[in-house]
This record gives sequence, C-alpha cells and structure tokens, in this order.
Amino acid sequence: MNSEGTTTFIMLPEADLLQIRYLLQEILTAINASAAQKDSYSIEPEYIPAAAFMKAVNIKRTKFYELVTGNKIRTLKKRRKLYVHASEVSRYFNDPTFQ
Repeated sequence: MNSEGTTTFIMLPEADLLQIRYLLQEILTAINASAAQKDSYSIEPEYIPAAAFMKAVNIKRTKFYELVTGNKIRTLKKRRKLYVHASEVSRYFNDPTFQ
C-alpha cells in the first residue's frame, strides 16, 4: 500500500469523535500524573563524590584537601574513593568559618 501523495478522509459521527478526544485527554492526564509522581520519588544521595563537591563549590583539589585536613568538612572514605556529606555544599556557603 503506497500512501505517498494520497489523502484519506474518514467520516465519523460527532459523538465518536468527541469520545476519542475525551479518551486521548484522559490518557494525557494519566501520563502527566505518572511523570509527576515519578519525579517526586527521586532520592537525593546522602554522600556525593569529592569531585562533585569541588565542582559545586568551585574549588580545586589543594583547597579541598586543606578543608579535609583542617576538619572543616565531613568526609567518608570508602575503598579508594572519598565522599563528602551532601549537606556540606550548603554549609560551605552559609558557614562563616569557611574562607
């Protein structure tokens, strides 16, 4: 069946057309509700990698390790990776002891 350059018209009773529109609107509403519900269940990580912390607060490794050795930020070492508590990002900007 070749559909190039052809136009097909379908005649429907008005009631059927309105019913199709109503069903499509219900489907769209359900999809939007599902997407909104999916976003509300996102879980924020408790710890973030050190590189993500440095990028978020715009510092380099030297300053980061100064903060770690000075016990200014809370960290967790897991195997060979260093993680920072996620709340430390906001504390970095709000705490006056950080320079």
